[in-house]
Amino acid sequence: MYSKLTMIEDDEIRWFAEVEGEINSVIMNKLLLICGTHQGCVLFYSAKTGRLLLNRYVQLSKFPIIKVGLNEFNQTFAISNNGTLLVWELNYHCPFKSKNLYRCSISELMGRGKFIDAYFQGKEVVVSISDDCLYKYDQKMGSWICLKDHSYFGSGLKSLTYKKVSPLDIRMLNDVEKDIHTMAQIESELANALTNQNSEDFKMWSRTYVNHLISKKRGTEKLKEFCDEFLRGEVESDIEVYNQTWRRKLLESFLPLLATNRSLERLVKNYRQQITFREENIPIIF
Repeated sequence: MYSKLTMIEDDEIRWFAEVEGEINSVIMNKLLLICGTHQGCVLFYSAKTGRLLLNRYVQLSKFPIIKVGLNEFNQTFAISNNGTLLVWELNYHCPFKSKNLYRCSISELMGRGKFIDAYFQGKEVVVSISDDCLYKYDQKMGSWICLKDHSYFGSGLKSLTYKKVSPLDIRMLNDVEKDIHTMAQIESELANALTNQNSEDFKMWSRTYVNHLISKKRGTEKLKEFCDEFLRGEVESDIEVYNQTWRRKLLESFLPLLATNRSLERLVKNYRQQITFREENIPIIF
């Protein structure tokens, strides 16, 4: 069995190719066209000319390819029906420099629901499961991490909505339980922002977290623990959210907010001193 792949632009055929097998999934950007077949292989074409970039095909699995994805950085992924997920980085100008980024299996998530969709969020592949949960594979941890689920349905933040949660479930929570959900949601979003290297999201959720902790009678210990982390980081990191200087400046921007709580005056003074010492490279004595 063969499938015909045709590229049409302005009602004119730009190029066409013949693919052995049945095409299940196709995606393209300005440079690349990727297709996956029922026979478990993935083919890489130039979107401009139809030139086959990598061999005849890449055999991912003996099972059908159910989803392929492509982002603006020419990274692509393919998922087979048995759950195998493979992510590549393609070099359009020098195809021989293309490389595999990682390989994993979404079958580890199937105990929570059925596979619904997968897509790129920046350079990260996000997998959606039937219970509205979102996951990404963390290469450093070698495991899947949850970006969103129903755990914090009682959160008081309007940014979080759950379609499958009954209003009765929320009404049954007391104020302490609702606060636990709110705190846990913020902490989860902070972790997501770090994982995704999103400095704007991290800054926003950090301010939300600090505001929330200031309003709590027993939030001082957790607030100090959180602020202490801003004094740590990588000295020469190109990733803003990990950069030591950026993190220190962010803490400095929170000090006026901390100063609104009189019980934190000593803590604010201590942080001002530590920030000054670090900026002037003065050794800190603990």
